[in-house]
Amino acid sequence: MGHMTDLTCLFLTVNRVPWMRFHNNIMLEAIGDYPLITISAKTMDLPGIQLLQDDTQSHDKIYKLMLQGAKIATTPYVAMVEDDMLYSKEHFELRPPLDTFGYNWNRWSLFTWGEPTFSFKRRYCNGCSILPRLEMIEALEERFAKWKEIPHVLNGELGFEKVERNLGVKVRKSMPMYSKTPVVQIHHIYGTPGIGKIHLKQGDTTDLEMRKVRKRMGMIRAYEIPKWGRSEDLIKYFI
Repeated sequence: MGHMTDLTCLFLTVNRVPWMRFHNNIMLEAIGDYPLITISAKTMDLPGIQLLQDDTQSHDKIYKLMLQGAKIATTPYVAMVEDDMLYSKEHFELRPPLDTFGYNWNRWSLFTWGEPTFSFKRRYCNGCSILPRLEMIEALEERFAKWKEIPHVLNGELGFEKVERNLGVKVRKSMPMYSKTPVVQIHHIYGTPGIGKIHLKQGDTTDLEMRKVRKRMGMIRAYEIPKWGRSEDLIKYFI
């Protein structure tokens, strides 16, 4: 089976981020000939299968749309694509084993507040995932058989052990992977709101809007990274 026929890209968006045209051009170049399924709040000029969603945002909804898209796809793998991430061709060439959820850890974050700085932090990120499709369907169906709606504080990536233990579902295999060229994730105020970790002893805010700009950078930081150039130049496309 050829590489271009074993993976489907699943693009979820509610069309709120300000750089949609720039993002989509980068996305289409990186995806190349891979099939694309888009689930968006507005009709978009993109190739492939297009479905519409409403513009409500929740992490529970994201995983339900992932299940919907995985059932439409026919390829062994599904790559999640998000509207606040810039991808390289090399990202979509990564493949975990068919029983393991893969996450690209060559991911640099760029914050839309403060001094524009790339920040590197190793962690699982749904928008960087390459997921075996049948395992993905099985895992998501198991979650939703147990939970009609998964609360934000319990939700998280497939194969993330802590998340699956808290949900009371099978703990599935996962692994980090590294693409030759990095991907970039923008941290911004248009994303899905959620409480996350609250440090009440330190007087941490529970205000959802304030919490959107609360994320901290990783210890490894840069003003310039391969392919994407300088942080101060790239951020101008978003804000």
